[in-house]
This record gives sequence, C-alpha cells and structure tokens, in this order.
Amino acid sequence: MSAPSSWRSPDAATYARIEAQAQEVYDGLTALLALGAEVPCVAANTRQALSAVWQILNDLGVLVEQPQDLGL
Repeated sequence: MSAPSSWRSPDAATYARIEAQAQEVYDGLTALLALGAEVPCVAANTRQALSAVWQILNDLGVLVEQPQDLGL
C-alpha cells in the first residue's frame, strides 16, 4: 500500500517526536504488562496493543526487542 499523493515525509524534528512518543507508549505498555500479567483481560489486550506499537517502532527503525521476547 502506498502513501497518499498528498503525504509528505515529516521534518527531522517532527520525526524525532514521533519516535519518542511511540517509544513512550511502548514503554508504558510493557510496564502495564509487567503489572497486569496475571489479569487475563489486561494481559491479552496489552499484548495486542504492544504488537501494534512494536510494528510502528519496527517500521520507523527504532531498535526494540523482538515481539517473541515479550511473549507476544
């Protein structure tokens, strides 16, 4: 799937903010998973959210652990 014709690559500062915000979300979700791993609804939904955010960070080229390292 290609980007819409009106899509423009963000400038470096915006790109850095996107990476930082995505990393912050990822870190928060990994902390939530650690706290709520014993609660089935928390564990299942947090894993699903982590999978999506992991894909964002992977596409951006940010180095994070592999999904299987988190049991996803």
